[in-house]
Amino acid sequence: MKSLPVPPPGPASPCKPAGDVPWDLSPWGRVEARVSNPGDWRDQPWNSENVYLRPGETKTLMVVFGYQYGFQPGYSLDPSRVSTLKVFLNGKFTYSGASASSADGVHAVAVVPGKRGAVKLQPESGFWNLGSFTDVRVAVRNRGDAPVTLAVRIDSQGGSTDEISATLRPDDTIHFEVPFQPGLPWAGEFDHEAGKGRARPGTGTTYASCRTTAVTIIAPESPEQRVFEIVEARVEPFPRNARLNRRFRRPPGLPATLRNKVESTEVFSI
Repeated sequence: MKSLPVPPPGPASPCKPAGDVPWDLSPWGRVEARVSNPGDWRDQPWNSENVYLRPGETKTLMVVFGYQYGFQPGYSLDPSRVSTLKVFLNGKFTYSGASASSADGVHAVAVVPGKRGAVKLQPESGFWNLGSFTDVRVAVRNRGDAPVTLAVRIDSQGGSTDEISATLRPDDTIHFEVPFQPGLPWAGEFDHEAGKGRARPGTGTTYASCRTTAVTIIAPESPEQRVFEIVEARVEPFPRNARLNRRFRRPPGLPATLRNKVESTEVFSI
């Protein structure tokens, strides 16, 4: 067994060899990491928020003490003992059956011929709280020479939305709109064997917008080379005159002077 150095604590902490000499792990067939969680994430002593900036745009990013992830109740931070302020880009891409490159805010993805490709846009750590929004909109452009079929879904800790699929001709750009609500609303039925009610299979959704973990773009298996760009991903807020909008966007105890700022906040983008 070969022991590797333990990385420092923190999200996405790298574990790297000393100097520029790579590890020779050819005598082994796998890498194992023993990981333990000594506490509860709700006890982590920080508050955080996100803000979406379009090219050239400037906004004020507000963190309310005691709230986080979309102004939901969080760790009760002591404002008199703040030790660190961190600003970071909250998003990363992971790939399966595909490779990618990024330039000028455009993410080009090449899917390996003969394989199913998948791209996930994920938070750097934790999850996105999209409880104040109704859907995610993803703009994709086909950069290849052949039509490509893509599907987009939103994943959460509880489950995923329905997939929205479309076929793009060469040089086409399509804006996928992935709603949080399911295609078939929840319907109940009585389970006589269990003696209790249950959701009818195929209805409703297990997706939890307040615990969103990824935006997933899928390219089915094909013998052809497929190349596409992820141009944009954004969320659509509730209409301002909707009662649900008011209900979800105002956390209990938030000072009235901050409510207008909370209602204009967008929390996620590539």
